[in-house]
Amino acid sequence: MAEKPSADLGEPPSQIDPWSVKAATDEQGNALAFDCEAISQKWNTKLIDKGLLECFERVTGHRPHRWLRRGLFFSHRDFNLILDYYEQGKGFFLYTGRGPSAGTRYLLKWLQDVFDVPLVVMLTDNEKALFRDNLTFEEVMEYSRENAKDIIALGFDVKKTFIYSDLKFVGNGGGHFSLNAWEFSKIVNFDQVRGAFGFDNSTKTGRIFFPNLQCVAAFATSYPFIWGDDPLSDFRPAKTAAIPCLIPCAIDQDPYFRRATTRYACASHKNKINMRTFSGGQETLELHRELGGNPDVDVAYQYLTVKSFQEARAKVTDEITQAFIRSHKLEWAGNPTPLNARSRNRNPKPLLTAREQKGRRARASGPLSGQRRRGRRGRARRHPRRRSD
Repeated sequence: MAEKPSADLGEPPSQIDPWSVKAATDEQGNALAFDCEAISQKWNTKLIDKGLLECFERVTGHRPHRWLRRGLFFSHRDFNLILDYYEQGKGFFLYTGRGPSAGTRYLLKWLQDVFDVPLVVMLTDNEKALFRDNLTFEEVMEYSRENAKDIIALGFDVKKTFIYSDLKFVGNGGGHFSLNAWEFSKIVNFDQVRGAFGFDNSTKTGRIFFPNLQCVAAFATSYPFIWGDDPLSDFRPAKTAAIPCLIPCAIDQDPYFRRATTRYACASHKNKINMRTFSGGQETLELHRELGGNPDVDVAYQYLTVKSFQEARAKVTDEITQAFIRSHKLEWAGNPTPLNARSRNRNPKPLLTAREQKGRRARASGPLSGQRRRGRRGRARRHPRRRSD
């Protein structure tokens, strides 16, 4: 049974889960628009409002992306905390997946450029093989390699970006990733994932375990080599575990990271912070398989069809791809002027308007200015009179 917005929010029943997004229908069977505000209330998220966008611009010095201003990304969970972290000069990283959340990749390049932070991209080839019976594991690994080239062609910096195939990384060099997945599976019971993902007694066990992998992909300790930690160590540093993650994703991916936020805080991992949007998928998984996405509303498709992208894609060789998908330490700068550094400045320059500066100069050179200064100095030198005996 999938998550459904409740009737008391004024929205007819709709179905949203990682594999099926189905709008409510009216009495004539026509699909109704999703009520973003009702969905946000139901899933305990917050709308991306004017105040948050103003905070974003103040902290980063960048005007919010047009897709944020126009509401294509409409909801978030704790994005304000990421802005607080960034303002204080603390680190975080970006994460997304090529698969269910493919409709959000287009914003990642802009976010990485603004924040100057590491990016991790999970190629969910295992999910494709598990949920599409007509595909073999060998086929989906080839697809994931081509998907990696699509992502690289967007202009990501290999020094700040790690792209990996689930099937190749988790079982080969992803020891801490596997450890996180097993630990996560130990504290989440079947009733919880059944309600969130629509599983039943006929669901194959591979599909049931997969959400554990998707959730821990947002844990910094799953990638020890990025932070300079020892991937062969039996222990995951608490300092790395405290690094938060910003996850731009489609609304249908929320069950993964809502589960990660609420169930793994006890394991000393910070809350995962999400931004949500709608992609150009069909109303149901069956229709999406039959008809494909809707390019008229899928902004990612519009972005990828630009001629310049096609030219960039043709230049991505196997050697370039290998540089992105091998395990490697990343390099980034983060906030160049964090709040604590600005507060330590001994000679801060106040930001005054021309009128304020003119008024300050006039007061300093006015006819009473010298008298005021002399008066203050005179009073400072006065001493109480001594009593004569």
